[in-house]
Amino acid sequence: MGSGSGSGTFDLAKLYENLTLIGVYINPVTVEYSRNHYKLPNLSFETGDIANNVFPENSLDGILDSSVLHHVTSFNGFDVKQINRTISNQVAQLKTNGVLIIRDFVVPDDGNKLVFLDLPNNDGKEKGEIPELSTAALFEIFAQNFRSSVNLNEGVKFEKTDCARENFSRFKLTLRTAAEFVLRKDYRDHWSPELLEEYTYCSQIDFENLFKLYDLRIVVSMPLWNPWIVSNRFAGKFYLSDLEGNYVHFPPTNYLIVGEKIKPTEGYQILECGG
Repeated sequence: MGSGSGSGTFDLAKLYENLTLIGVYINPVTVEYSRNHYKLPNLSFETGDIANNVFPENSLDGILDSSVLHHVTSFNGFDVKQINRTISNQVAQLKTNGVLIIRDFVVPDDGNKLVFLDLPNNDGKEKGEIPELSTAALFEIFAQNFRSSVNLNEGVKFEKTDCARENFSRFKLTLRTAAEFVLRKDYRDHWSPELLEEYTYCSQIDFENLFKLYDLRIVVSMPLWNPWIVSNRFAGKFYLSDLEGNYVHFPPTNYLIVGEKIKPTEGYQILECGG
C-alpha cells in the first residue's frame, strides 16, 4: 500500500517469486509509470486510496504499509482517526489468517516529557537558505513552521537556554518535538514537503490497541533503530538529556507491528511446559 514509484514493490516481487505482489498508489500517473518501468510475471499496480477498500473483502493474504500511514493523517488535517478507518478497511480486505504489516514512525515513550536537545551551531550559517543553515538555526525555522496534530495553529513550543557544550545550542522541548526534528533534519533538499508531514502520530500502545480492536493477533510490536541512521545522523550530531542532565536514548527511527487476522471466536493459549 502506497507503492510510490514502484521500485520497492518490484524488489519484493523479485525476492519472493511465489507471491503475487500488487502495488497500490493514489496517483494514476505514478501508477502508469510503475507499470511501464517495473515488469515481472507476479507484479502489477493499481490506482487506489489505501485508506479505502481497494480490494474485495477477505481477498488478500497480506498487506504491507511501509512508511505510508503518516501520509494518511498528515494530508487529512492531521486527523489521527484516519488511521482507525484505514486499519479497519485493510483488515476487512484480509483473509482469515492474513497478515497486516505496518512499518512507520512512532511517538517515543514518554513523548510529552520535557528534555534538553543540544544542536550544533557551527555546522552552517545562522541565516540563509535551508541547505546552508546550521542545525541549531534550522531547528528555529522548523519550530516556527511545523504543524501537527498537537499544534495545529501555531509553531512548536520551546525554550532556548544556556548550553555548556562548546559550539552547541540547547533547546528545552518535548521529546516528541525533538523526535520530529531529528528525524527530518537531514532532508534539506526537500525540506518543504517533509515539513508538511507529521511523523509521530501514534504511540506503540496506540497501534497495539488498534490491532486488538480489530481482532488482530499481534505477532511483533517493536521500535527500531536503523544502524546507519544512528551512526551517521544521530551519534555526535545532537545530544538529548532530561532536565536533571541524565542521558536520554535516541528516539526510534522506525516502528514495526505485525498482526494476524483471526476469527472472532478463535483464541490462543500459551502454556509453559516443564523441562
